[in-house]
Amino acid sequence: MNPPQKDIAEILVDQGSLSLIIGTNLFHTRMPDSPVDLVCIFDNPGAAPLLSYDKATSDYYFSSVSVQVRNTSYASAYSQLFAIFEFLHGESGIVEAGTLYMLIKALDDPRLLHYDENDNPVLLVNFEVQRRRNNLILTGSGFSSGFSSGFR
Repeated sequence: MNPPQKDIAEILVDQGSLSLIIGTNLFHTRMPDSPVDLVCIFDNPGAAPLLSYDKATSDYYFSSVSVQVRNTSYASAYSQLFAIFEFLHGESGIVEAGTLYMLIKALDDPRLLHYDENDNPVLLVNFEVQRRRNNLILTGSGFSSGFSSGFR
């Protein structure tokens, strides 16, 4: 699986109305000095993965990402971050790079993180990202993991 920050960046690109392009105004892992107006995604510590008696069915992760927006204008940064917030919060069933994103849930509201060294506001919002490898099989009675867990 990819780091969640990479997949979330791709998911944001796929939402064309956000007008985000990786390497132009959307970055992950590191916030570059330029351009000033940008979105950057970072991995955060998440909760422990699901663990059941059968390790084969324990492939469910509770990751977390931080989406940060820097802009010359606080109002513009907030507007862009709020559009991302509205898009991502509650998204489910998205497959990206072989990973099934079961739920993307905002953990807080968009807020000011700090002003950078050039007095540009940096705002952020954090998301819980529930995900697993996309090895689910659709059956007549619903989803199956492809594993035999012994539960019925």
